[in-house]
Amino acid sequence: MLERIAPVAIALIALAVLGLIDLMSELGRLSTRLEFDVKFQQRWVTYFDALRQGQQPAAADYTWLAMNQPRMSAELGPADRIDYRAPFAQYIVSNYPALMNTLAAARSGRGAHPDMVALVDHLLIAKGGVLQQRHNSIAPKLKNPVYLVGRGLRLVVSFPLLLLSWSGLLPAGHLEGARNSLLFRLIQFLAATILVAAGVVTVVIGWSAFVTQLKAWFPWIP
Repeated sequence: MLERIAPVAIALIALAVLGLIDLMSELGRLSTRLEFDVKFQQRWVTYFDALRQGQQPAAADYTWLAMNQPRMSAELGPADRIDYRAPFAQYIVSNYPALMNTLAAARSGRGAHPDMVALVDHLLIAKGGVLQQRHNSIAPKLKNPVYLVGRGLRLVVSFPLLLLSWSGLLPAGHLEGARNSLLFRLIQFLAATILVAAGVVTVVIGWSAFVTQLKAWFPWIP
């Protein structure tokens, strides 16, 4: 009986280890992204508070914000693109990059509009909240073996997508979207069903008998 259970146990442990590695990796990325968001928001407030009070803000603050603006805009994603109408204007600009233009306006003659400064600050705080909520929701699952096995299976199934992402053929921002798609979830469900069925059959008739039966069903298996 033990020799029948051993392969199933080894497979589950391997999946749980992969799931643990994947989960810890995501937690690390979330912490890094949250730290960056908080730092950017604090620099943003410091810089524009100085302008609002009629003081000369530190040049280093603007330089840091400008250098890190592309990364922060990518982090905000679609939330950074708004429908914008300038004061007293009769037209609306669609897909307007709020963060980049507000920061650039701060160094122009007209200055950044206070409403836009407040809007970007709100977007930064809201993004930090999303990251913190995600971190808090998955951190307790480090102790959930069932979740870790499922996450490990998800990692194995999505390995071709990871290869495409690592090679640069699939944009990093599209990876999670692909892994959350209905098609991927269906493939993951089928893989989980096959895994459970294989585990049950292995425990009942043994691994060797299971492999023999598979070869009988699928003669092309070596």
